[in-house]
Amino acid sequence: MWEKLKCNMCKKSIILINFLVVLFSYSLFLNDTFSSDSLSLYMSGNDINSYFNNGRFTLGIFFGFLDLINFDSVENQFISQMIKILACSIFVFFISLIFEQALPENKKNKFNFLLINLCFLIAVVNPYYTETFVFVSPDWGIGLLLVLLSVFLFSEKKYISAFICSFISVSAYQVWIFCILILVFSYLLVKNDFDINYSVLKEYFIVGFLSVLAAGVNLFINRLGIALGFLDEVKSVGINNIYDKIKEIILCLKYTFNNVCGMMPEKFLFLFFILVCLLLGYGLFYKKNRWRRLIWTYFIIGVMILTPFMIAFVQRVPYFPSRIIFPVFFAIASSAVLVVVGGRDNTFKGYGIIVGIYLIVSWWNVELLCLDHYVSNQLDFEYARIIEQKIENYESDTGYEIEKIEYYNVKNYVGQYYRETMLNSSYYTRYNIRLYFDEWGVIPTLNYVNGENYIGENMSEEKYKQIFKGKQWEEIDLDNQIIFDENTMYWAVF
Repeated sequence: MWEKLKCNMCKKSIILINFLVVLFSYSLFLNDTFSSDSLSLYMSGNDINSYFNNGRFTLGIFFGFLDLINFDSVENQFISQMIKILACSIFVFFISLIFEQALPENKKNKFNFLLINLCFLIAVVNPYYTETFVFVSPDWGIGLLLVLLSVFLFSEKKYISAFICSFISVSAYQVWIFCILILVFSYLLVKNDFDINYSVLKEYFIVGFLSVLAAGVNLFINRLGIALGFLDEVKSVGINNIYDKIKEIILCLKYTFNNVCGMMPEKFLFLFFILVCLLLGYGLFYKKNRWRRLIWTYFIIGVMILTPFMIAFVQRVPYFPSRIIFPVFFAIASSAVLVVVGGRDNTFKGYGIIVGIYLIVSWWNVELLCLDHYVSNQLDFEYARIIEQKIENYESDTGYEIEKIEYYNVKNYVGQYYRETMLNSSYYTRYNIRLYFDEWGVIPTLNYVNGENYIGENMSEEKYKQIFKGKQWEEIDLDNQIIFDENTMYWAVF
């Protein structure tokens, strides 16, 4: 099956280059870092049923296997993160080989392959994709390799196998199907020289239909399991408030192309994308049937950019964290690759410099995000140690032993508190949000850092107002944000 992907030693060395680029981008995650989700799972044990309840059947099987071999992805973070780094390196190299096979013979050379590879690095070295490393688990790497296999099978027109692989991918994490669609659509543009006719349109239809069918089968199995009582409903699905959802999509697109939700320089991504479209249009303008090719190509690029946001139409309430909309960078990377194929030959060397500059800026901002996440973790850990010291002082002074902690998250502050002092002004993301922001992360963080086993209970708003007199906080003030009462501690989590 992989016969067409044989390569010489020069090309194989690019895998090493990819590995080093991705390693340098995400090396901070080889240290122990945590999200509220990963800490909660680590402290309470992996709930395999939750994956099936979410329609992530592949992950349920995968983590069931890891449990059998006693492998904890959080405890073995170095291995988990290294698997993802290796997967990114392999993905970029082999997806470049797949696209190279579709190039006309006069375009097949080492320089063009290197340029395609450089463009595809954009897909995995960017602020949105960083969140896949924030959630400590090797399954993101497995999902990416399943995407690669699905694209390969579609490129070989092995549609039944491609459908099965797409279903396995979407059952790992639903947004992988968007990556598959984006990559295959851009591959078809390359293979058909940006032209459109009945037979080509048929290929697009088959790919689109099978991808949607894979996602539909996943959703159907999930809803059927809920209806029969085998699964619990944890996320509501609803095609409602279409107008409001369209507004949310437009707003998220605006934030993305403006500054990637505060994670890249202003208008940098927008200007890069416009430049890509102009260079591509300049090249297609000199082809036969240029207007047909131009209109069709720009239409497909528009579809690729919008595809990741289509998930909003099956969500009850639109929700766009980075881990859901990162496929937009697969669309930008694929659009950049199209210039290598459709652009004018005299633009390639300068274009390589442009892509290289873009990647350097993207890499630098990813580094800032990684540092912010690591530092915010360390600040949260120190916060937990200070609280533990207050508990020990209380127990020593009174003779009571704290067994239960009732807590209330002061949401207006707890999520944003570190951001003013962070390196990157990211918003709508999880990178420098405190571990205490999510209710389920509060007690696990305190227990993990201090080796304790406190029982936690989320306090109602009414009780919070009664105990803390409805006070509004503007800074950490543990003398007033923690109240002891015999064996119970009341905590306004700031």
